[in-house]
Amino acid sequence: MTLSHGYSDLTALREQEGISLRQIADATKIAVYYLEFIERGQFGRLPGGIYNTSYIRQYARAIGFPEDALLAVYFGTPSARLRGLAAGGYGRD
Repeated sequence: MTLSHGYSDLTALREQEGISLRQIADATKIAVYYLEFIERGQFGRLPGGIYNTSYIRQYARAIGFPEDALLAVYFGTPSARLRGLAAGGYGRD
């Protein structure tokens, strides 16, 4: 599965699994609006730091999508690479 066109594939996968954002929010304690940002690929609107990778991992796990694949998309965004380098973590070449 590729993520493109506004990340609608994530929404479609979640809906195909019969999972609502509210169910994920209740199970993970992540606010629905953060889950919406992940689905839309609006990673810059997440709270930052370790929360971002944690939220992305939990969301991916909840919908049955490979965590590493979604994190690769996240770290492929320029702002995420810069944050990762600044934090001394992911995003290094």
